[in-house]
Amino acid sequence: DVTIVLPTDRPANFKIKFYEENGNMLFQINSVSEHIFTVDKSNFMHAGWFSFELFEDGILKEKNKVRVP
Repeated sequence: DVTIVLPTDRPANFKIKFYEENGNMLFQINSVSEHIFTVDKSNFMHAGWFSFELFEDGILKEKNKVRVP
C-alpha cells in the first residue's frame, strides 16, 4: 500500500496523478479530502516503480517515484 500524508496547516485542493514507468498515466485522484490516506496496491495492477505528480490548487508541488512491491 502507498500512504500519502499531506499538510494540515492550510486548506487546499490537492490532486495526485500516478504514471507507469513508460510515462502512461495509470490513474488520478482528482480531489483529496483527507490529509492522510492510503492507496491500495491493487490499484497499481502490478509491482514496480510508479511516478507521481502532486498538485496543490493546480500547481505542481511534487514529482517523484514510489515502489510498489
